Parts: sequence; structure tokens; C-alpha cells
Amino acid sequence: MKRLISAIFALWFAASSFAQTKVCPLEGEGLWAFYARVGLNTKELRDQFFALNKGKFGKDSSLLTGVYYKIPHAGDVSTVDTTKKIKKVTVKDHVCPLEGEGLWAFYARVGLNTKDLRDVFMDVNQGRFGKDASLLTGVYYKIPTIDDIEPETAPVAKDQVPLKPQKSDVIEKLFGKDYERVPVTSKELDGAVFYLVSGHGGPDPGAIGNYAGHELHEDEYAYDVILRLGRQLMMRGAKVNFIIQDHVDGIRDDQFLQTSRRETCMGSPIPLDQVKRLKQRCEKINALYKKDNKGYRRAVFIHLDSRSERKRIDIFLYHAKGSKKGKMTAESIRTTLEDKYAQHQPNRGFEGTVSRRDLFVLTETNPPSIFFELGNIQNLQDQQRFIRTSNREAMAKWIAEGFVKDYKIQKQIEKNEKDRETKKKKK
Repeated sequence: MKRLISAIFALWFAASSFAQTKVCPLEGEGLWAFYARVGLNTKELRDQFFALNKGKFGKDSSLLTGVYYKIPHAGDVSTVDTTKKIKKVTVKDHVCPLEGEGLWAFYARVGLNTKDLRDVFMDVNQGRFGKDASLLTGVYYKIPTIDDIEPETAPVAKDQVPLKPQKSDVIEKLFGKDYERVPVTSKELDGAVFYLVSGHGGPDPGAIGNYAGHELHEDEYAYDVILRLGRQLMMRGAKVNFIIQDHVDGIRDDQFLQTSRRETCMGSPIPLDQVKRLKQRCEKINALYKKDNKGYRRAVFIHLDSRSERKRIDIFLYHAKGSKKGKMTAESIRTTLEDKYAQHQPNRGFEGTVSRRDLFVLTETNPPSIFFELGNIQNLQDQQRFIRTSNREAMAKWIAEGFVKDYKIQKQIEKNEKDRETKKKKK
């Protein structure tokens, strides 16, 4: 019981504090090295750190390269008496896992959306788990809720002091306040140009799924992934054009993204008519493509598929007929995704494919184009790929790494061709 109360106190205390600075992890820096560098030398400070940066971590609470984290300071929070703050800890329900439902999917469905609630969940259900704390089919689990936290005096915090942008940083307002500062961490894609398009938008939400009573709209999740992908590409030195834009949303760390009709095609209203809508975005891409210098240029379209809710699928990639560069790029990304799944989920396998499709946006755009279907918005397991922030970030990062791989291959091909031409001239 002491552990439960301590967890609840930590949650309340952390939620009441403010970050003084924002710090980006160094390349390859681990969590504990980061703690030492920024001065998070107590458990209370580290608890505050996780509460302030909820949704900005990768697998196993790992730090994400290029993300600026809010750093709490103990000196900014006055000491208060936390006794008698909690009236009671109750159990609100008993829930049985769905067939094949994993732990994180279960957490999302029943509302265990904080680390402290999940700790309580583990405590009140001791002895009811399988290997590696897995859920057991047919077992009803107690779902805790924290009630009646008295609204007594909160800790007093100083104003947040933001860091000034570094000279190498790029500012992109479309990403929103928390992500607008983009640290350029490498020149791997220096000279590359991308035209990024999220599917549907404006009056057309695309496919709609349902998860735990929440509607999942294709256009919102595709837009969040396209923004994250664009940020990852910019971090590597690329020039990025966002064809579909929403100046309110930014990159969002929520599981359930609110829908809107605000999206535009670079400022122009998006038509409801499908042909007009697709033609509009293709014309925008082609106009930009004509202005850009020659070099590595790619158009990217992100969508979510909609199939039977029982049909689980991997990420599919499509290219236009006769597009050798488009096919090569898609293959580079597919092999990168396959390698990443083998690394992070070694027993899962990856069945994503590359194929040719005569889609309007692929045949009518001038640069080599790649069309992504990220998964089935109706399938419970695929939905984890969309609703979990860390998964959306991972997809964006892995796809960006696929483009880096393809960029290097294309550069080597160009070099080999130049070398052959030089040898011919010498002869």
C-alpha cells in the first residue's frame, strides 16, 4: 500500500511542476547519461521529467534523437506537505483482455494512461500475469482509479525559460510549439528535396476506425506521421515541402487525435470532389518540382488502409509503372523496415511488400513517388501502430532512414556513371 501511495504522490507532485529549459539528447546518449548531464539526480526529479514529457519517448522509455525534452529543477518548486492529499484508491472495474490483445493495447482500452496507474494495476493484480508480465486470456483484471485528490495548495513554480534556437536549428511552425525547433544533426540528406502529402484532409476524413469508443480518422493520423517524417528528414539536412497543411494541429502526442476540416493544400481549400482533390495536390508538387534544382527529389504519400477488422497487415509501398527510381526507393525503405522489425520484434517477422499501382497521384506527379499504406485502421493490432505516439515516431524515423539508404545508393550510381563517362572520354 505504501508503494501505491508513493506512486500517487509522485504523479501529483510531478504534474504540478514546470520545466525551466528544453534539452535535446546527444547522438547515441543513453537515459542515465542524459540524467547526469542535465542534473536529474533524484528520483523525484526523474518522475517529474517523465510526467512533463509524456508521449515523447521510444520503446522502453528510451530518448528520441531530435526531440527537445523539458527539464524540471528542484529549486523551482517549493516544498509542501503532501500528507492527507489522497482520500482513497479504488478499483473501478474488472476487465478481461480481448483475444490476442497485448499489454499496451489493454492499457489504452481501459484508460491506464499514466505510469503510476499502471504501477497500481500491477500491484492490485499480483499473481495474475504470465511470462514477462503478459496478460492471460480469460482472467479478469482489476482496473484501478485514483479518486478524491484534494485540491490543496499546489507547488509554486517559476516561469518557464525557453532556450534560444541554435544556429544550426531550423524553425518549422507547422510542427507546433513543442516541436517547431528542428536540430539539424547530420548532412546525410543534404541536397535532397521531398514533397510530403498526407492522405485526404479538409472535407474528407478518409477511412474511420474505432478504438475503445474513440473514432480514428485516417487524415489525422496520416498528417501526424507525415509531420514527424518531415522533421526526421529535415534533421538530416533535407529540404521538405508539406503539401497538406494544418497551422493549428502541429505534431501531437495524444493517442486519440481530434478531427478537423482545417487542412489546406498549401493554403488552398481542399475540394470534396476526389479527382479535383488529387489533381490539386499533384499540380502543387509538379510546380515545386519544376522550380527545384536537379538532384534527389521524391514525393511521398501517406495513407492508412481500411479492411476487415480481423485482417492485420504490414506497411505496403507502391510506385508508378515504369518508375525505376520509385521502385528502387520503395525497396530501400522496405528492406530498412524489415531490418528494424527484425531488430525490435525479432519473432514477429515483416510481410510488407513493394508493388506497382496505377494510382492517380503516382502517375500524375513528375518526381519519383512512393505511396504508403501504414496498416489497417480497423484492426486492433494495427491500431497500436497509429495511436501510440512512440510507434508513430518510430515509423517516421525508420522511413527516413530508408530514404537515407536510398539516397546513398542513388549517389553511388551517379558517381559510377560519371566515372564511366570520364573513362570513355579519356579513351
